[in-house]
Amino acid sequence: MDIAKIIERYGDITGPELDVLLSSEETIDVPTLLSMASEGSKAVVALARSMAYRASADVGNDHELVYPETGYGLPTICAWKGIGSLTVGQAIEFLDSLPEAGASELGDGFVAGENAMFAADIIEAITYIHGDQERAGFIPDRTLRGLGLSFVDETIPGAIAFLGGLDDPETLKKMARDFQGKGMVGLASGDYPDQFADAGVKMGLDRLFYPVGFFTGTVHALSFAVRAALTFGNIQPGDREGLTEYLKKRPKVIVIQNGKLNRLDAAFAFASLLHSASIVTDQDLPEIPHCVKVCKAPLEMIQNGIE
Repeated sequence: MDIAKIIERYGDITGPELDVLLSSEETIDVPTLLSMASEGSKAVVALARSMAYRASADVGNDHELVYPETGYGLPTICAWKGIGSLTVGQAIEFLDSLPEAGASELGDGFVAGENAMFAADIIEAITYIHGDQERAGFIPDRTLRGLGLSFVDETIPGAIAFLGGLDDPETLKKMARDFQGKGMVGLASGDYPDQFADAGVKMGLDRLFYPVGFFTGTVHALSFAVRAALTFGNIQPGDREGLTEYLKKRPKVIVIQNGKLNRLDAAFAFASLLHSASIVTDQDLPEIPHCVKVCKAPLEMIQNGIE
């Protein structure tokens, strides 16, 4: 991941937290994966707290954190915690209230994923305080509503979320044709948005292929899923049980993960599993039945995730 690009979007956040988030391991077994997710979660929460303190000094504690064109505040926090909006000061208090993620059992991974997801939503909202409101990243509610009945009756059978990166233009073109031919929505994060663009693959809100950003921008893919539940499933904010049950059924989300897994993406992987997504990776990660599959052939990954 390009550190210069991260600094351009998020400010000068270089330091130990960023180093941790972008670090990986050569061999990843279950204990290592849990440790990576825990460490990534703690680092991104610390980074969110640091950015929130900077925002407080800049715009004050009472400034509301908002995304353009949404009625769901910070959507993952709204959906899972039932909190409709957060000011900068409230965001700091919220981050301080999060339980620390352990690394001894699978449940700890889900805590790490949830914490990372919430922290990422806060970080992304902070970047919108002075950032370009029209940039790629957050998907407006109107776009989601425009999918309407297609999501409900499964005319659109689900979404493919690309995580990481794959520097192979011809393969990327074929992967794009594959999921688009299946009528699925595409969500590109990490290095994928630039790589798809360089390969000549057209993306945009009018093409059902959305570049949601890089670094913590991956949270916008999760935001898309929870807002689908709130919008089309009549799920009330904060109804964790109802949200969990809805996400088990639709929208079906398949995460295609390519390239070395860093600690931030390890935490996001558990956040994806929290949303009942299935993950297909080309890395030698521990396989979890119905949750995580290893597939070394990029052109077979999407079908592998569907099966």
